[in-house]
Amino acid sequence: MIDGVSDREQRQLALMQQRLDGFRDSELSIGPVIADLEGLVNALEETPQEWKDSFVEEWSVLEVAYAVALDRKQPLPTARDNDIAAALGALDALIAEHTGKRA
Repeated sequence: MIDGVSDREQRQLALMQQRLDGFRDSELSIGPVIADLEGLVNALEETPQEWKDSFVEEWSVLEVAYAVALDRKQPLPTARDNDIAAALGALDALIAEHTGKRA
C-alpha cells in the first residue's frame, strides 16, 4: 500500500492511467475512455471527495468536447487537441499525486 492508498484503490487508479495512456496512444477512442473513467472514479471508495471532484472537473473537459463534437457532427476530439491534451496532463498529475508517483 502506498501512503494509505489500498491495493484496490491503486488498481482503480492504475486502470484510469491505462485508459488515459490508451487514448493518448490512439488505442482507445474518447467515448469508451470517458465512460471507463466515470466508472472508475465512482468505484473509488477511500479517495477523498476533494480529489474526486478535481478529477471529475478535468474529466468533464473530455466529456464536453466529445458531446459537442457529436452534437455538431464534427470529428471526435483526439489527445492532440490542445484542450484535451491539457486535461489529460491534469488527469495524469492527479493520478500521480494520489499514487505518490511522478507524472
